[in-house]
Amino acid sequence: MASFGEMDADARAREHSVAMELWQALDGVLDPELDQSIVQLGFVEAVTVENSCVWVTLRLPTFWCAPNFVFMMVEDIQRALLQVEGIQAVRIRLLDHFASEAIESAVQNRRSFQEAFPGEVAGSLDELRAFFRRKSYLGRQFALLNALRAAGFSPPEICALRLADLSESGGTWHVRRADGVWVPIEPGEAIRRYLERRRELGLDMRSDAPLMLDADGHPIPLESFHNYFRRSRAALLNFKSNAFLCQALLASRKGGAP
Repeated sequence: MASFGEMDADARAREHSVAMELWQALDGVLDPELDQSIVQLGFVEAVTVENSCVWVTLRLPTFWCAPNFVFMMVEDIQRALLQVEGIQAVRIRLLDHFASEAIESAVQNRRSFQEAFPGEVAGSLDELRAFFRRKSYLGRQFALLNALRAAGFSPPEICALRLADLSESGGTWHVRRADGVWVPIEPGEAIRRYLERRRELGLDMRSDAPLMLDADGHPIPLESFHNYFRRSRAALLNFKSNAFLCQALLASRKGGAP
């Protein structure tokens, strides 16, 4: 029979393991407008567990953050944490936000955004999610295009690549050149994030599919490459500038918080 000290150590180990799983799950929740993790952005202030219920405390950059964006994040937090083994309930505390009570109550009781804000909704959150997925696809694609060009791939070579020309091993990604040489790509995260969003959009994931597809699933012609490159660059810069502004506002807000 285990001693009291051993049982206590086992309990602490389990608590630590659950905490790690919860933070990992939260790290996968993205701000839909910024396409970045809410953990990396600093939005999550605290995570605590009471029996099988998780309490998550959020503080967003401003008191007036758009309620539809916030609602999506809170829904995604609930969905992500309920996937962690042993977690049966999720409660969100939204600090210093004008619609905190309405959002917290609606998500906890599984009501829709339209039900929480009747008469104030233009379009569904599903439509908004789809819009931001397509927009972020462009931004992620630019990150990959930039990484490929930095690795020495020319526009004609990039347009000729297929998904079969990608390989990942031990966290390192390589892309195969026309001469058969596998070239390491940095950052490899650019490939993983691009493929993840491409799959979410339902685009062709067969091995012989072109590596570069637009958000409608069409290959990017060589003659359109430079214009497409500029468009995708603008999308990424928009995400980055918005994220920088939000983080600056949040830092200022936390500095003034009691």
